[in-house]
Parts: sequence; structure tokens; C-alpha cells
Amino acid sequence: MRKALIFVTIAALLLGFSYLALAAAEAPATGIGGPPGPGAPPVTAPGAPATGTPGPEGGAKAPVAPAAQPPGPTAAPPAVGPRMMGEDVYTPLSQGYDLFRDGKYDAAEAQFKAALKADRYNPFALNNLAALAEREGKINDAMAYLTDAQAHAADYKDKLEQTCFPGGLCAAVKPVRAVGPTSMIATVVAENMAKLKEKMGKKK
Repeated sequence: MRKALIFVTIAALLLGFSYLALAAAEAPATGIGGPPGPGAPPVTAPGAPATGTPGPEGGAKAPVAPAAQPPGPTAAPPAVGPRMMGEDVYTPLSQGYDLFRDGKYDAAEAQFKAALKADRYNPFALNNLAALAEREGKINDAMAYLTDAQAHAADYKDKLEQTCFPGGLCAAVKPVRAVGPTSMIATVVAENMAKLKEKMGKKK
């Protein structure tokens, strides 16, 4: 009887040890007594805010960035003032005027036409060619030059340094390297056209 009781006690102890070993082996997977195992859901402490925005299936999303604000109004570019004519036009005009004043009309004409190659409707070159044509009695040619000059004269704000009358009615002009608020050459062209029209009317 005593041996049987000892046997039962030993069996009970072995059974208890086996149960404890089995419970220790299953603890990582169930979260008992240690950190969560692979694949286990994160544990959130009571009252702690959830991270991210819940997705359609309950998962967390990254925080959504705020929408970009539309750009403000763009400042208008500064206004561009009158510009002086380029050197490729100014140089032959200036040289042509000096030749014109000195009575070297053929050389002056060549310089004025060189300026027109760089600027087809330059009113300074056209006006001075009209003065040359009128001096030679070519009234129709002079009027054609002045008509072309008048088309764009208001756009040229270059100032004038000198004028001369080479033996005829029309004034020749020499520009300077400066611009003004209004077109001076437009006034000269208009005056020369008025003189030519008056002269043409007297011949009829």
C-alpha cells in the first residue's frame, strides 16, 4: 500500500512537470510571458492613440500630406522703354550724314542704303535718301522714300543732332546715341512730305 502511494505521487509530479513544460513552449505564440512571436499583431496599450489612418480592411495607412496650395499671382515683368538703334545702323547713318553735308552725295547714298540693309524701314535712312532724290529732281522717288519712312517713324525715339538742306526743300538728319519720350524723326518726315506735296501741286 505504501509503495502504491509513492508511485501515484511520483506520477502526479511527472504529469505536473510535463504540463509546465508544455505551457512554457506555447507561451511565445500566445503572448503569455514574453514578447510576441513572428506574425503576431502589435499590442496597443489601453488608451494609446492608434497610428496612421485606418484603411478599408482595418490596416493602418501612412499619414496623408496636406493638399498643395495654388501659387500666388505672378508679378508683371517691368516695362521696356525705348531702345536706341544698333551700331550696324547708327554708324552708316552718321557717316552718310557727314558725307552728305560735305557734298559727297554718291558716297552718302551708299551709306544710307547700307543702313537700310540692316533696318529695312529705318526712317532716318529713308528720309535722307528722299532728301537726295528731291535734290536731283526725282520727286516721285523722294515721296516713295518718305511714305516708307512715315510707316514706322513713330516707333523710333532717337534724338537728332543736326539737320541740313542740301540745296533742296527736304531736310537731312543725323541721329545721336540717345532716346527721348517722342519721335523727333516723325516730325521731320511729316514736314518734308508737306513740302514735297506743295511742290508737286505747284507743278500741276
